[in-house]
Amino acid sequence: MDSKGTKMKLEAGKYYITRDGRKVGPMNPYNSWRGLHPWQCGRLLWSADGISYEGRQPEQDIIAEWKDETLKKEEPTLSGETLDRLAIDSLKWHYKDKEDMEPLQQEAFRIVMRYYGVPL
Repeated sequence: MDSKGTKMKLEAGKYYITRDGRKVGPMNPYNSWRGLHPWQCGRLLWSADGISYEGRQPEQDIIAEWKDETLKKEEPTLSGETLDRLAIDSLKWHYKDKEDMEPLQQEAFRIVMRYYGVPL
């Protein structure tokens, strides 16, 4: 059964989500005894409506077809403040080895650090 309570209909080559959130597939037809479990992925078997082998492992029941968007996470965004802090940390890290810098690089770092209000 899917998450809405309607019966699933598994299809060859498709991917599905189990009750415990795993992606399984691609589904392959399986010639089981009496045709009770006609679908297989790896060593796992399912009935035609997505119930795991003999219903003994309900966490492996299939609840929905896998869509690439199914578990897509929102991309993290960086705020201006976060970017500023990253820039400051990077500047401090680079500036501690100022002996290896050219005079023009040192002056550029001093200007940028002053802009961010970082004491030298």
